[in-house]
Amino acid sequence: MKHRSRRERIAAQLADLKMPGALEALDEILSGVDGGALTAGEAIERILAAQIALCKGRCLATAMCSSRLPGVKTLAEFDFSFQPSLRREQIDSLHELGFLERRVNVVFLGPPGEGQTHLAISLAVAAAESGRRIYFGTLADLIDSLEEARAAGRLKQWLKTLTHLALLVADEIGYLSVAANGAKLFFQLINSRYARAWTVLTSNKGFEDWGRHPARRGHGGRPAGSTPAPLPHRQHPGQQLTDAPPQGPIQGHSSDGLKGSGRRTSADEA
Repeated sequence: MKHRSRRERIAAQLADLKMPGALEALDEILSGVDGGALTAGEAIERILAAQIALCKGRCLATAMCSSRLPGVKTLAEFDFSFQPSLRREQIDSLHELGFLERRVNVVFLGPPGEGQTHLAISLAVAAAESGRRIYFGTLADLIDSLEEARAAGRLKQWLKTLTHLALLVADEIGYLSVAANGAKLFFQLINSRYARAWTVLTSNKGFEDWGRHPARRGHGGRPAGSTPAPLPHRQHPGQQLTDAPPQGPIQGHSSDGLKGSGRRTSADEA
């Protein structure tokens, strides 16, 4: 029986373990070990990293086909120098996704162009890379999809699909006014996800301004664009986002939003 080389034995083991990413990187890594550029520990780390990178890439590619993400934006690409008031350690902690199991809601607040959508997408990308199902939509897009599903008699099924996603991003809340029927559908969606899964929302307005539109009024004087969704949250004084565990509906507690250039969006007591 022919004696197999170390490279051949390792390659066979990686193939048995179904680790194609590690197998592809093997030759370069072993060359680094043989040349003294890598220690054994560093080689193992790089082999595992190559496999993890492949798995994340496959998960993200699959998610991009169905999630409606407008593109890939990562935390590494976010310019923290543009937002010096952001607490980097808190944003990093969110992207570790440890709070997924707690089924919390995350709300990014701040004026347009200050990075809310970038951070929301980067969280969605991190979740997708971990193999979780995600979906992205602006508030207007989500409401349109719900209205189309209702018209086609598929509202119950579509709500069920959106409810069982690990992560839903609702972008641009407050940018456009929303009709009362649309607001009710969005309420149904958020209510169905309440305490079951987590939702990331972005807005250029504080909580107290969500849905306000002076030219349009609904029943009883309520703004026609109101979205009275049960988005639970807790107070984080001085922080730049709301990290919201499922403890109860919004009660008007103060929550700071994303801020930059000395500007801050906050929600005061209703």
